[in-house]
Amino acid sequence: MAYVAEQCIRLLKKKGIKLVVFDMDLTAVSKHSRGRLERGTQLDDFLSFATVAFKTLVPELFKHGFYLAIATHSDEAEFVTGRQASMITPDTHILGKELASKLIEKYFTNDIVSSFFIVAYNPRAHHHRQEEEQQQENNEEEHINKMKRYHFRLIKNHFSDVESKEIIFFDDTEEIVRDCNEFCNINAFQVDPNFGFRLEDITKNILP
Repeated sequence: MAYVAEQCIRLLKKKGIKLVVFDMDLTAVSKHSRGRLERGTQLDDFLSFATVAFKTLVPELFKHGFYLAIATHSDEAEFVTGRQASMITPDTHILGKELASKLIEKYFTNDIVSSFFIVAYNPRAHHHRQEEEQQQENNEEEHINKMKRYHFRLIKNHFSDVESKEIIFFDDTEEIVRDCNEFCNINAFQVDPNFGFRLEDITKNILP
């Protein structure tokens, strides 16, 4: 595993990558939080599914000076706007940036944790329509709301010294990956949601 991690670092450097971004559910963690993760044993169980590759590679990335970020659709706004908002509260459940922070805090040192930039945003949780006709008129906007264009606007603004071509992103959803490649102009690759992020997602996708 250590040798393959070193190989990944070499490939990323050769491609000119400066920033590595991970989705959370079914990517950094090989399980989905479903927007209704209870604090306590459910949280502990979810965190235990962090992939070996994620836990192995991140410290190496940090050591070699790569920037790090998480871009997830998990969002605290769902406490208010979600269908089960009355049953899912911050006292009983955990979402969004706090959940992503718990993940990296569990496995990495404080200097690595503080280096992460987290965008925890679900556009649909912030988008309110008043009439069904308006919803039908905005099919294209609804499609965009499933993507992560907003995430990468924030990420690019935060890492202002990084060009789009110097960003690599891993996500489990084919549609999001395709959209990130086409509209965000970054290097986006799909991981197998059955396994989450694996080192071969780098070694098989980036030519030596």
